[in-house]
Amino acid sequence: TQGVFRFPGGPEAERGTRWADKLTQFLDALKSVDGLAPILSGRLFPRLTSLGFRDSDIADEVAEAVANAPVLDRLRVLDLSMGTLSDRGAEALLASPGVRKLRKLDLHWHYLSERTSRRLCGMGIDVDVSEPQAGDAEDRYVQVGE
Repeated sequence: TQGVFRFPGGPEAERGTRWADKLTQFLDALKSVDGLAPILSGRLFPRLTSLGFRDSDIADEVAEAVANAPVLDRLRVLDLSMGTLSDRGAEALLASPGVRKLRKLDLHWHYLSERTSRRLCGMGIDVDVSEPQAGDAEDRYVQVGE
């Protein structure tokens, strides 16, 4: 499993970002975000303090999986930017005590309502909700397409 989540520095990595083209290919094979469990448990990269799952077309599902993950206890930065995040995924983040302990939550390029963006910015942490996009669920796309 670590091969899918290979970050520079190996298991001792402190920062890790997976672009969703690789992540989605892996998750498509699993048909769920359950495949994120090894990294979200915090055991695979015990020194990780910054984590990103960017450019995801399943951003809501990823946000829901991350929202109550044990790895949040030590993260300072969470980056779920450039994907199709909507109010559904944001609600899971808003309800998460672990997310409220972050230093930065990067959600730029999103499909959030203005109301939800304001609520996120009121969490008392640095939240980037710049570059809002508009579109119905079937018209949403990631920032960096093929």
